[in-house]
Amino acid sequence: GKVKAYEPVPGDFLIKKTGMEIISRSIDLSGAEIGLEIGSGSGYNAALLSCSVKRLVATDLPDFNVDSHSLGISVAKDLLSGLDVKNVYLASCSGEKLPFADESFDFVFSSSVLEHIPDKEAALKEMMRVVKPSGVVIFVIPTAVQSVCAFFHLYLYIIKRIMDVVAVKTF
Repeated sequence: GKVKAYEPVPGDFLIKKTGMEIISRSIDLSGAEIGLEIGSGSGYNAALLSCSVKRLVATDLPDFNVDSHSLGISVAKDLLSGLDVKNVYLASCSGEKLPFADESFDFVFSSSVLEHIPDKEAALKEMMRVVKPSGVVIFVIPTAVQSVCAFFHLYLYIIKRIMDVVAVKTF
């Protein structure tokens, strides 16, 4: 199928890929039966995680929401379907109230999400509740350095788009 390219911020996929490479060098998730991703966004991290785990549940809010920065679960659904990823199951829910049994997951993963959740304490308690005692909870939280890099990527993206338009119009 056709994959709809969707990066909420220019350079987002590159940043996520690099982050996942760093995580995979530090934490071995290859033996995990089932993992949970909180806030799947575009679905890109879910696609990467799906290669390391037997089953992954990826969550996000049901609809686009400016305040929470949620893209809506359909964006992840489109990307994962386009990539023909079969071992990721999507669930619409908030990180503050997870609809899963205690100690259900080998790991819980969250990237650039915690800072957007209003009740961080409730979300952290929920993540700790659903992870197995031998499991791990992984958070990726953006820093000021990442924001500066994202700003630089925006200029590169704009220049690339201008060049694409110029190239099309001149040929």
